[in-house]
Amino acid sequence: MDLLTNIELWAAVTGLACVFLAARENIWSYPIGIINVILFMVMFYQVQLFPDVTLQIIFLVLSIYGWYVWLTGPKNVKDVRKTRGMTVKEIVVTILVLALVTPVTGWLYHEYSAAVFGSDAALPFVDSFILVASILAQWFLSKKVIQTWFLWIAVDLVAVPLYFSRGLTITAVLYIFFLANAVYGYLAWRKVMKEESAGRTEAA
Repeated sequence: MDLLTNIELWAAVTGLACVFLAARENIWSYPIGIINVILFMVMFYQVQLFPDVTLQIIFLVLSIYGWYVWLTGPKNVKDVRKTRGMTVKEIVVTILVLALVTPVTGWLYHEYSAAVFGSDAALPFVDSFILVASILAQWFLSKKVIQTWFLWIAVDLVAVPLYFSRGLTITAVLYIFFLANAVYGYLAWRKVMKEESAGRTEAA
């Protein structure tokens, strides 16, 4: 087993553990996620998916922030914040960011990857969608906004064929599991929201 395959395998293991725990609102999702993004950072650099390299750096920062937010939220039985839906403002901003930032980011990686990373980026516009949508999804995950799972589903649907095309078979299969977990995460969080809403109604 070569070094890249070994890194890819461990990235897959920690990635599965991370999203499994996140969907179940377990705080250990974050420290395991920090290990995961470091492994992915190295792997994506090796296959010239430079927006994904940038994404892992951002994920590292957001994971540390998200860990702090979940730890310092209102104390309930699971010591995490209550799940909520997007506001109208958040919906509008999300759509605008995806529509405007994705093509600009793709162009920047298309033009400047060789100068910054030493070689041209592979499929920069497709990879940039993953970058932008994942940042939004991770942000809303840290805020416990249920629509985070819709964004993750979109990311996974784009990522699977991209990673197969770059020879990252283990990672592509991993993202199929991520897709299934995102669907589960949405259903699980929706159930929690209904229970919390029913609890507030009974308390009133």
